[in-house]
Order: sequence, then structure tokens, then C-alpha cells
Amino acid sequence: MAYIHLRPVRRCLLVLLFGPLAAVHGAGASSQGPSVQQRFERLAATATHFATDDIVRNRWGERRWPEGLLEEQQHLLAELLAARGARTELQALLHSQDPKVRILALGALFIREDPRDLPLIAGLLGDRAATFPRLSMSFDSRGGRLPLSFFESAQTVGDVAQVMIGSYLAAAFRVSAFGRTMAGGTDLTDVSASDFQTYWAERSTRTQCASWFLVKMRRATRDSSPLQPQYEIDVRRVLAEIDGLPSPERAWTLLYVRQDQSQLDTLVSDAAMVTALKSVGPDALMKVLRRERVSDDPDLVAPARPAWNLPHTKAARFVLAHAPDLLRPSDAGAVLASVAGYPANPNFEYQTEWIAASARLQGLQNPVAAAQSLKAGIQRIPLTHILGASNQRVLAFALWQMRGAAERSFLADWFYTALPFVRSPDALEYFLRDVEKENRPDTSLLLGALVGHARFEQMGWAPLSRILEMVNKTLPSPLVEQNTIYRYRPPSERPDQQEALAGWRRLLRKHFGLEVTRGSTWSRAPETLAPAN
Repeated sequence: MAYIHLRPVRRCLLVLLFGPLAAVHGAGASSQGPSVQQRFERLAATATHFATDDIVRNRWGERRWPEGLLEEQQHLLAELLAARGARTELQALLHSQDPKVRILALGALFIREDPRDLPLIAGLLGDRAATFPRLSMSFDSRGGRLPLSFFESAQTVGDVAQVMIGSYLAAAFRVSAFGRTMAGGTDLTDVSASDFQTYWAERSTRTQCASWFLVKMRRATRDSSPLQPQYEIDVRRVLAEIDGLPSPERAWTLLYVRQDQSQLDTLVSDAAMVTALKSVGPDALMKVLRRERVSDDPDLVAPARPAWNLPHTKAARFVLAHAPDLLRPSDAGAVLASVAGYPANPNFEYQTEWIAASARLQGLQNPVAAAQSLKAGIQRIPLTHILGASNQRVLAFALWQMRGAAERSFLADWFYTALPFVRSPDALEYFLRDVEKENRPDTSLLLGALVGHARFEQMGWAPLSRILEMVNKTLPSPLVEQNTIYRYRPPSERPDQQEALAGWRRLLRKHFGLEVTRGSTWSRAPETLAPAN
């Protein structure tokens, strides 16, 4: 199929294209220029494709399209942005005789990010008229520009409407995928008019829903991780909108959005999220753990079947992880009892996050007894279980949070006991990442205990590299350069792999002031060790 080659868009236009969430007001028909209808009819006659997924997701995910197509789609998006203020005209164009004009009207309505437009978009879910061919990503791994056939597929007006409505239903976790490209290239189950009617019946009278802000945030971040600096202004605009909500909706919505978009951690820290949740109080947070209603927002209602990836469960896990800051010592028993609301799920089999949160609350008044309960919990979980090491890690980290270096000997012994049982992803590497994020002042004492352990020689690349990276951050110059560490990843199969790891261990021992003693164990002078708590 032929396509036109348009001139590259100027730099100022590119800024507009990649910042559609910025304020664009009053666009539309001008008394001195062509109407929206005229512009769209002209665009329908000249454009060759409509990159549905990229326009809906607000990102250009494919750079291998044939020459000229990216510029064409950027120009098309600029036209949609210029028309987004003319809602009345756009609504009328949904009834155009030209299906290409109808699809352009859909695009301009969607990027308004106004949920009140959803019924208009949903009205074309059943429109089976063929329109612009679709441009998507290719799953071919080859680099450089590829033939058009690798990216092009037929689509109808209804297909485009389904992706747009589907993005809202996905943010409310009513569908499991976002468009065809998120389903491995296969057709997604149709989003029907009935699906939308059910969704809309719960939301038609509302002025805001948590999932509507999530749609905005996903488009603002472009689902890129880590968050790219050029998107930060769009992200901050959405955060400002959330901050303008009344309490407690402000806190619930921020939690809903943040727990889906982990890249927001750089702008909304755990501490900031804890501060926001303190405003709702421990009684409301206990309702979250018990899966009780805390809002009339349908997005905040606990689903009948909990799962790790659902917002309510993510919210509950955040509360559990920060229980000492958000709940009361007297809530310890109720926290443990609330796990009953999460039945028949192998991820919850050992209830570790609830045990950890309950113990940490108990530890606010009796840390010794709480520490013993965590150690007993670790012993009850068999390492032969497929999630054994991961579940033990949760309790081991809670012990570290509560007691710190006073438990370094126990934690070092636990670490090496679990070492032969870890599976991918590496539970012990994640334990070290959690320790680093916690940033206790006695972290170096735990690392010294791991390095000084008699079984240190058994430590492989993953946890060893993590310890090196943690130590490097405390030094003016690294023990081992970062690029060198990554050159020795296990897939590299370098012939000097074991020699390099042995050299890293020697550097770490030297760093922690360890010296060899009888029996090939390692020790250091007592005066270099801080006393246990």
C-alpha cells in the first residue's frame, strides 16, 4: 500500500505532540480558518494510516516504520490536538458518512481525557466500517526500518472505539489487557456495548473515579519506567488534579494510581504516601485490610476474587508494609485476622505480609517477643516450597526493619541457609534491595556479617553484585566498576567468571576489615564492630 512522505514536523510541534496533556484550550473552528470538519475531511483524504495504539497510549512505541510514517502520524496527532476543544463539532462528525472522518473525531474526543465523552465513543463500538489501516508495533527483533507489512493491519471504526473504551475498562480492571498489542499480537475479546453499559451505569453520575485518573497518569507517564524527564510536567499536572480532590478521596485515588505506576516513586515517595494515608486514619485503613467499603467510588470496592495485580490488593499490601506508621499496636491481632479475606490463593498461603505487619505492630511495645514470632514464622515455611525462600524473605526483612543489626547473626545464617533454594527471581537479591531501600544506619553491619560468614564463598553473582553496588554507593570510588559487574552476569559465560567473583569477595573482605583465621573463617577486631542493640 502506498503512503505519502510528509516533511518532518518542526521542533515546537514535537513538544506539543509529546505533551498532549498540557493545557490546550479554545482549539477548534476559527472564524478566520477552515472548520474542524474541513480540516478532518482534508486529513482523511491525505493521511494513510491511524496508529491507534500509539495515539491511545500517548507514545510512539515503534521506531522502525518506513520513512515518513512517523512524521505523518505526528502531524495527524497535532490536528487532533488542535480540534480537541470543539466538542460539539466533534460529536457531529461521529455521524459523518466518511469512516475516516469518524475515526479522526474519535481520536480528538479521546485525547480530551474527559470521561463524559465515553458514551459518545462507545456509540461507535459496533461500527464495522473499514477505515485507515492500523500501524502497530512489530514483534520482529530485527533492527532498522522494516517493510510496511510488518506493522500494518486492517481495522474498523469499531476496533478503534474498542481500544479507547478498553483503556478505561482496563484502568478499572474490567478487562485483562490493553489493546491487541498488549495481548501478544492476538485479538482481544471484544469490548461490547453491554460491557460499557455495565461500567458506565456505576459511574455516569460521578464527577471523578480513581480509574479515570489512572488513565490520565498512564498517558502522562507513557507507561515508561523509569519515568522520563520530558514527561514529568504532564505527570505533575495529573498529581495536581488528584491533590485537588476532597479528603479522603484524595488519599485513596493517589494510592490507586501510585500503586499501579511504580515509576511515580520518584515524585511520590513512600513517606509522602504514608503522610497522605495518615489523613484517613487507622480505622479506615483497617477497613481496607478487611476488604470493606471505604468509598462510593466503584473503583475502590474490593473485588470478589483478590489477586496480586488488582488495586485493592496493592493498596492493602502498602498498608501492611507501613503498618507501624499507619496503624496502632492494638491492631496487631486484627491485622493478622484480616488475611481471612484473601482465600484460596497460593501467594497468600503462608500469610507472610500479614504476619510481618502484625509482628511489627506488636514490636512497638514488645520487640523481643515480636522478633521471636518472626523467627518462628521463618522456621515454619519450608524452603523446598516453590515460594519458600520468597516467603521467608518477607519475614526476614520485617525482622531487619524492627531490630536491625541486633539480628545480623541470625539473618546472615538465614541468608546462607536459603541460598541453595532460591529460584528466579532471586529472593535474596530482593532482600538486599529491600535492605538498601530501608536505609538503616546500621546496614553496613549486616553486610559485614554476610561477607564475614563462613559460607561467603557460596554466594553467587546476583547477591554478590547487589552487595558490591550497595558498598560502592558509600565510597568515593567503586570497589568494582558498574560496567564490569554487569559484564560478568551469568549469561555471559565468561571463562574467567569464577576468578572474577573470587576477586570481588577478596575486595569486600578487605573493605570490611576481615582477616583469615584458623579454619578458613573470617573475623575482624572487636573494636571495629558496633555493639548489638
